[in-house]
Amino acid sequence: GTFLEVLRGMGFSVAGFEPAEAPCRRAQGKGLAVVNRFFGPDTTEECPLERVDLVVIRHVMEHLDDFQSLFEGLDRLIHSGTGLLIEVPDLVSTVAQEIYSNIYHLHSSYFDASSMSRLLERFGWHVRTLRIVDVFGGSLLLWAERCATSPGRSLKLDNVTSQEPQALQASALHEFVAHWRERAGETRLFFDGLRANGIRVAGYGAAERTTALVGMAGLEASHMIAIYDRNPNLDGLMLPGSRIPIRSPERITEDQPECLVVFARSLDRKST
Repeated sequence: GTFLEVLRGMGFSVAGFEPAEAPCRRAQGKGLAVVNRFFGPDTTEECPLERVDLVVIRHVMEHLDDFQSLFEGLDRLIHSGTGLLIEVPDLVSTVAQEIYSNIYHLHSSYFDASSMSRLLERFGWHVRTLRIVDVFGGSLLLWAERCATSPGRSLKLDNVTSQEPQALQASALHEFVAHWRERAGETRLFFDGLRANGIRVAGYGAAERTTALVGMAGLEASHMIAIYDRNPNLDGLMLPGSRIPIRSPERITEDQPECLVVFARSLDRKST
């Protein structure tokens, strides 16, 4: 509810949808009208706002595989002048900077400026303004309106530090995948060497990007005795695929690994 709280403080009437129960309850605790459901045509009637002037969808669409339901739901809330503000990771930026951690199992879709524009046009929206902003190494930030809306109403994004989007080249994507496999192979060799020398290895940080790296490198439970993480909901579970146990950090002194690998996949590359 942090973003909605800011908008409410600016005088907007706000409402949101959040399927995860814990974040939804925290938002509701701030007095925000947040519905604890997935957004779609079957749940829009629960929105306390009958019609909306602006829809904001930030870093959500890459997690979806049912765009039909999303836009059918929007059609029940919008009017002819409603604006749509979307932000998603930019695949071109991810490929250009070789940010392999942006590719992982929680992302069902990946977009560049062209594919996002075509998707919106399919559902009756027209992109008026599109920029690349410095989020997750580069994200598409776009403003769209209904195709029937007269031109000239585009939101000005000039106050946002940004650059013009580029087209994704197939050759660059193939090269990105090849380099990713090479780096994953190097990671596997590193852990194979530790295992061959009988070194007891553990990891720290059981985030989703860790799961992606471990899976791409083909690591197994024989490579690490555990991965430690402060999220109490993960304690006692296993990393998907590799089945490496996840334990609380308090177990480090008990397990006494000889080598601790920190999986800091989400650190800003500028700060490392």
